[in-house]
Amino acid sequence: MNIPDDHQGYDPDADCKNDGCVVAAIARFKAVLADCSKSPADRLQALKFLTYFVGDIHQPLHATDRWDAYTGKDDQGGNLVPVTFFGQSTNLHTVWDTGLIMHTVYDWGAYVVRLESTWFPGRDLSGLKAGSPIDWAVDAHRLAHEVAYDIPDDGVLGIKYFGRASPVVDRQLALAGIRLAYLLDDTLRTSSCQ
Repeated sequence: MNIPDDHQGYDPDADCKNDGCVVAAIARFKAVLADCSKSPADRLQALKFLTYFVGDIHQPLHATDRWDAYTGKDDQGGNLVPVTFFGQSTNLHTVWDTGLIMHTVYDWGAYVVRLESTWFPGRDLSGLKAGSPIDWAVDAHRLAHEVAYDIPDDGVLGIKYFGRASPVVDRQLALAGIRLAYLLDDTLRTSSCQ
């Protein structure tokens, strides 16, 4: 979803033209998964896409579009923003896709355990599922504007940036997981499949 960086909210006519965005894709694949007349292969594919898209919509740089005033081009969700992350040359999008996680732990399973033991305890899980995919995208867009793009002019990202971004990554991954669980539960509970 490419909500312009300088916009505060979601405009379906501009941000999801011809239903060509992740919000529309989630609705489409949710309907396929719930439809018992669809083939098992189609329903399995819908499940895979839902899992992928619900995770993606929570990644802040997947929900924004930032234009360079000098070139008149977009930065492709941070892919064209060169940065140095703890001494390694990369781009901002890669930092948010994997760099921040891998700098925290080197094992994806350990990251899940870390979230389960440090992020979830004491939180109202039913409250975390709130909102729609539009709300999730708008929230991720806000985080891109406020946190992800808050980089120094020299593009060197170190402990200060990591300290600000890491809690956002934890939050977004935890929310994506809990929201996916609720979305799948709701979709499959209301389907009439035997």
